[in-house]
Amino acid sequence: MGGELIAGAVRIETIDPSSGRSDRLGISMAINPRTLEKMMQNQVISRDRPCPRCDYNLRGLSVGGVCPECGYPISAGRSSSGMFVDTLVDAPIRYLKQLTAGLALLALGGVGLYLGMFVYGWLAEDSGAFVLAGASVAWWLGVFIITTRRPMQDHTVRDAILENSRVRWVLRCVPVLWFLAGAAASMQVITSGPGSEIAFTIYQICVPLGLISFIAIAIYLSSLAEWASDEGLVSRIRLSAWGLGVGMPLIAVGSLMNPSPGPMYLIFYVGSLAGFWMGFLASMLFGFSLVQLMLMGIWATNNATSGKDRDIRVAELKARHSAEMAERSFQAAEAARKSDPANDIDPLSDADALDIKIGPVPESPDG
Repeated sequence: MGGELIAGAVRIETIDPSSGRSDRLGISMAINPRTLEKMMQNQVISRDRPCPRCDYNLRGLSVGGVCPECGYPISAGRSSSGMFVDTLVDAPIRYLKQLTAGLALLALGGVGLYLGMFVYGWLAEDSGAFVLAGASVAWWLGVFIITTRRPMQDHTVRDAILENSRVRWVLRCVPVLWFLAGAAASMQVITSGPGSEIAFTIYQICVPLGLISFIAIAIYLSSLAEWASDEGLVSRIRLSAWGLGVGMPLIAVGSLMNPSPGPMYLIFYVGSLAGFWMGFLASMLFGFSLVQLMLMGIWATNNATSGKDRDIRVAELKARHSAEMAERSFQAAEAARKSDPANDIDPLSDADALDIKIGPVPESPDG
């Protein structure tokens, strides 16, 4: 006979040794939540986990104890129960704030990059070069922040992309292309002669490669969205990555090659035009998904902050209730002792009742 734990109840089933078939009996009994809580006691936290109140690292401490720094109770929580896999909303508040700031810089930098390319490349305005240079710095900082190693908690599922240090460092180096494009555009504006032509050539090379680098960022962001358990957002980001992966190379090839008029010219023109619209639509979808992921980070941060404040209030109420109950128990014991003198035992006056003989100490035979 075995027991099966299902949603807070134990179902009894019997197994026939001859046939191996199991017959479930209609017997179930509810489990007291306090019993489940006691089952979680003495579990040791095996991964880094900050205290909700003071951010002290609780690794190596037992569930059910208190934080040695501030005395905050260590609860099992969702991430320590062994029944759930944590998501983005379970991450520490400090990491959520950092991730949200990085996503905001990415959104701001992405808008600036496209605005700078449009003003400088299409409208031929010099101010676009400086907008592009500033946006490249914001984009670089955003990529650097979001690629910070995420905290691994008790039940965080490892991801082949998010936990790959080489991928993170490659992503941090790729934005150099945008920085070079912005610097080259700015140099082309403030210089003249051969130096201006060289700077413009560098700009023409770095911009298509920078646009292609959006694919790697999109793949990384799709893993973050998957960690957030938003399948719709994952699909949109991956679709934008495919659009960028097809459209941007077409734009790059069409811009770098200038065939003479003829059939090849028409092929390159149609390909560049198709790549432009595909890349444009994919970029818009990528930007929309990026903003949506940033808003999700803001929501998760606010939710975690309110949850932390709620947990602190609940812990304080529990501590106050425990102190009140202890005080009441002490007062009740004192009242019972005073009302019944028999409960107040004096070891010396009640020695006979306790069968203790008190008398002079006998002298030893030696005197």
